[in-house]
Amino acid sequence: MANTVHIKMMDKDVEIDLLSNNLTLSTVKSQFLLPWDAVVSLSYEVNSRQKGCEVNENGSAFILPADFSNMQFSVESDKTPSRPASSMDVRPNVSPYPDAPSPPPPLSKSIDKWMFYASDLAGKSTVVCVHPRYFVTFRHGTHLLLQLGSAMKIFHATAEDQPNAESGWEVTVVDINEKLDFILLRSKENIVETAPRLVGGEESEIFLLAGFGDMTSGSQKLAYLSGIVHSVRGYYFSLNDRPSPPLMGPFYLGTGQSSRGDSGGACWSSRGLIGIKYGVTCMPDVGFTHFVIHEAATYSPKTIISPAVRFEESLMAQLRIEQQNSPKTPPSKKKLIQTEIEGLGSQTLFIDEARRSAQ
Repeated sequence: MANTVHIKMMDKDVEIDLLSNNLTLSTVKSQFLLPWDAVVSLSYEVNSRQKGCEVNENGSAFILPADFSNMQFSVESDKTPSRPASSMDVRPNVSPYPDAPSPPPPLSKSIDKWMFYASDLAGKSTVVCVHPRYFVTFRHGTHLLLQLGSAMKIFHATAEDQPNAESGWEVTVVDINEKLDFILLRSKENIVETAPRLVGGEESEIFLLAGFGDMTSGSQKLAYLSGIVHSVRGYYFSLNDRPSPPLMGPFYLGTGQSSRGDSGGACWSSRGLIGIKYGVTCMPDVGFTHFVIHEAATYSPKTIISPAVRFEESLMAQLRIEQQNSPKTPPSKKKLIQTEIEGLGSQTLFIDEARRSAQ
């Protein structure tokens, strides 16, 4: 049973239904329109004293007290919301239904630089850049064979059909999310200059699906389809062929007729990457033949999308690990030189290189 948490930042109050006592940082940031790199704190009042909430081991979620549904929580951040959360936002005499439609999705040429692929017996599988050194792909089919530490080669989406052994980049599996069906990959070097924005999906916004589902030419080519975000409220389902986890999700749902080869295809909105495609919903089992015919005539499959905000949580955890494990730069040592000083003989002098370079 879900419990409701009450959180406030500035003049904006939000209620969120939670299935556990974990509140993810990405949820807090999306509710208050904070940028992805914002530092966020969550606190509550006990006996007229403000107490901060602890975060989990990978720093992706706040751990709330057991009776959190009866408390008021306050959010503070080093960044300001992109839009002030105050009553002044509602201007008089402005229609609640703006004439401007949802912004169109990006053109393919603007996102191709972040599109990659890996090859195996099943053909090309989509790999998407989320950081100059980190990438995301799907976790089903032949990718169920991948484990933490597995290495694979990726190639740019515009590369030739049969790249040679010297081309491409080697990446390693550093995180696997079974419930959301994605794998985080890391390269030892920067492969792109800048990474795309990772954003939460918004219902009714248009997105562009880029994947390798086009096989009309005999070989998989990067192809594009447009769709509309149908729901971001959290879609869950179970798989009979995978004993763990018993329940997968939460996913977004979107429209658009995709193909089998589009697994892991990137879903781009005008604001950035909203996720990757897991698969499509199946027609419900209605039993009797005449009901099946009726259902088939009206049923419209939905694209299942793994949210990019969850990639961000995995990515930030890996970047924190890198920072903790990176060697600290030792302090610069003073140079020793021997010199002859008139009347004193041979002496040792110290030269402070730091002060010398600053002069």
